Amino acid sequence: MAYADLKDVNLFLPQDKVPMNAMDTGLQLDADRIIRGYVGGVINITELQTWADPDHTPELIRAISGRLIAAAYYAERYAENTNELSAYAQSLYNEAILILTGIREGSIVVIDDSGTQLETTSAGLDNTMFIPNDATTPVAAFTRAQIFG
Repeated sequence: MAYADLKDVNLFLPQDKVPMNAMDTGLQLDADRIIRGYVGGVINITELQTWADPDHTPELIRAISGRLIAAAYYAERYAENTNELSAYAQSLYNEAILILTGIREGSIVVIDDSGTQLETTSAGLDNTMFIPNDATTPVAAFTRAQIFG
């Protein structure tokens, strides 16, 4: 799988300093894994499997992948110049993670190629995920509020 192509990555790289001339498949694989880890719990797995290449991947996901790959690539290129991570690489990474977090929380929606919003499920925990809960039958024999003694 590849969510982004070279054009998606170079969009976030300064072309006068460090353009990427060929896709680094290791960085691409790592970015795809991070994205799947974040959105796998909220976007249907069947939908994720259709993202086999950049042409079939929603634009927002391509942009996230492009940022993650560019951040890692930029950081690699400047790692020898300083002991600190490049502020630019870090800002690209932070933007990507912020967007992924927004998708998980439901504040950012993913639109497919046809302009349709992808269905998502809640990634949060609620009372129905624990047993016993208020919906459990038969009714619980006691509650936490009861005092025994």
